[in-house]
Amino acid sequence: MTNPPIKRHEALQPFSREHLLGLSVARDLRQAPEAGREASHEAVDRLLRLWGDELQGHFHDEERLLTPIIDDPALLKRLTNEHTHIAALTTEAREARARNTAPDDALIRALGDALHDHIRWEERVLFPAIEHALTPEAAASLGRETAQFSQTRVGARTAAERRTLDEPCGTRWDLPASSQDRAEP
Repeated sequence: MTNPPIKRHEALQPFSREHLLGLSVARDLRQAPEAGREASHEAVDRLLRLWGDELQGHFHDEERLLTPIIDDPALLKRLTNEHTHIAALTTEAREARARNTAPDDALIRALGDALHDHIRWEERVLFPAIEHALTPEAAASLGRETAQFSQTRVGARTAAERRTLDEPCGTRWDLPASSQDRAEP
């Protein structure tokens, strides 16, 4: 194995599990323009479902729970700037789909790249910095909070927990159609 899995602090693991879903969507977005208009529609629709069901809450919880722990202003600024940028791109994509069109290829690629690069940065730079700064008290508090949202966001659950659900969930993130109604940034 070229890149062995990164061992995360238990309190950060729900965020990392959600990142797996985000990386899968980012891959689809990056590949969609070459695969044609239908693939672009599907990739954007998948992003919008993930946004409504996972990502929007994920961004909110990262900012709410992790910013008090981040002691480097540059890391804090990058986190919030990238969240804002991805949300703005998602809004553009949602507006295009509301017109029953796919966003242009440049926007789809930009979304895929922004999401991919952001997640990789968090996993490789931000989370190690947070783990280094975590006190036992902060880790315990963060663990309680992440355990709580793991009950409402499927992507934050362990694979064993997801297998017990009635709703479909897997690497393709095929959510019920009713989830599309909540897909607003």
